[in-house]
Amino acid sequence: NKQMKAKKVIQEVIASGDRLTAAIAQIKRGDLDKKKGDMKIALVDGYLRTVILYADVKEVQPEALYNTVKCFEQLQQSSYADKFRKRLLAEFPKDPYTAKLQQGR
Repeated sequence: NKQMKAKKVIQEVIASGDRLTAAIAQIKRGDLDKKKGDMKIALVDGYLRTVILYADVKEVQPEALYNTVKCFEQLQQSSYADKFRKRLLAEFPKDPYTAKLQQGR
C-alpha cells in the first residue's frame, strides 16, 4: 500500500538525512497520519516532535508549530494550542504560517 511505502521512505530519511531533511520528513510523517485521521499520532510523531527535537532547524519551525496548534485544537486541548500559537506569533511574526493562523485558517 502507498501509505506504508511512504512511511518507510520517510523513516529512512529521518534516520539517515541531515537535520533539515529529517525535520521535513517528520512533518511529512505527521501529514500522512493527519490525512488518515490519526490526530494524536500526527501530533506526537510528527509535528510536536519536530518542534521539540528540531528546535534549532528554524526553517521548519513555523510549519511544525502551525500544525501543532491545529492538532491541539482538533483534540480540544485549547491551553496547549494557545501555548504553541503564542510561540509561533512571537518567534515568527512575518511567516506565512503565522499569517494563516491570524486569518483563522
